[in-house]
Amino acid sequence: MKRIKTEGKKSLKLAGIGILLLCASFFLSSDACRSYNPSLYPSYDVLNPGPEVRKNPIGFTEDGNIIVNEAFILWVDELKQEVLKLRKGK
Repeated sequence: MKRIKTEGKKSLKLAGIGILLLCASFFLSSDACRSYNPSLYPSYDVLNPGPEVRKNPIGFTEDGNIIVNEAFILWVDELKQEVLKLRKGK
């Protein structure tokens, strides 16, 4: 008779530990599923160029071509790379 009671207590203890682990994993995973807030993760925005890029065009040539600075050329290259990433789905 005593053997049955101790086996019942062991299974009850294991069930309690299982429920505790299940609840802990639920709370930990729900914390990871919070909505994304971009203000918490500041980063470089390709669509918002810096002041050096906004100064362009610097000038024009006699035949109507536009003269830009190096910052503008780098920004155009970064913008192109970002478009390629978006098209690939990365």
